[in-house]
Amino acid sequence: MPAGNGFVVLDRLQKDDKLSTIPVIVLTARDAQSSEQMALRSGAAAFFQKPADNADLLSVIRATLSHAEGSTSLPS
Repeated sequence: MPAGNGFVVLDRLQKDDKLSTIPVIVLTARDAQSSEQMALRSGAAAFFQKPADNADLLSVIRATLSHAEGSTSLPS
């Protein structure tokens, strides 16, 4: 990514009041243990290690979007 890795982008989202409510699901090929801890500490809604199970990933995406629709509004 030209603007930094996904964790840099996640950090930037969390620091922006208008964007901090956007749920982020991290999907990475990096080392699972250290990446998962970093992602969740940084505010990620969920974490998946590649290759991810498609059914599990889709289930978490649906649940995350349902939760987000009920508790937040989209940034304007």
